[in-house]
Amino acid sequence: LSDQGWRQGDQVDGCSAAAAATIVATLAEHHARWWAKGDCSGTGKLPPWLPRSTNLSGLEAGPRVQRYLASVWNRVRGRMPVELRPVGDALVDNYVGLMQVAAQPPTTLVHGDLRLDNLFVLESGGPDRWCAIDWQFVGQQRGTIDLAYFVGLSLTPSVREAAEDALLLRSVSLCDTLNSTTR
Repeated sequence: LSDQGWRQGDQVDGCSAAAAATIVATLAEHHARWWAKGDCSGTGKLPPWLPRSTNLSGLEAGPRVQRYLASVWNRVRGRMPVELRPVGDALVDNYVGLMQVAAQPPTTLVHGDLRLDNLFVLESGGPDRWCAIDWQFVGQQRGTIDLAYFVGLSLTPSVREAAEDALLLRSVSLCDTLNSTTR
């Protein structure tokens, strides 16, 4: 892609709030296109073989991921701010249940590993265009999986702090608008 003018994102460097807003809008369009069309009953547009979760955050790996998460959390918990500890505890205790909820309808087609390292941008003088690569974790889940993964792993702490609420509201608003026109 680079020989065609596309540039790979870098999750360590992060992206600007404006670039994140463009990615969130593109993601909302993608999720709206597939929203609630993957019921695997044969009437949906998503193929029935597409897993109801992603391999990365999926139900099959859930208990193993939960054990690993607990192991890491136990090592770092004491260094975390006191007010953050209940959030970490709840995540560790409820990880499998959270993934079960995320896999329940209405679902959409999710990338499963949506972070800047898996995105290429074409800066052409007009609006930037983004292209996702590395789809081995694709599945059917709630779109918030991709959104949370992107916001959590692709924005620097300062950009996330400044832009997170606006990005989440933009995503919800766009999905609501787009879903009402695609039903």
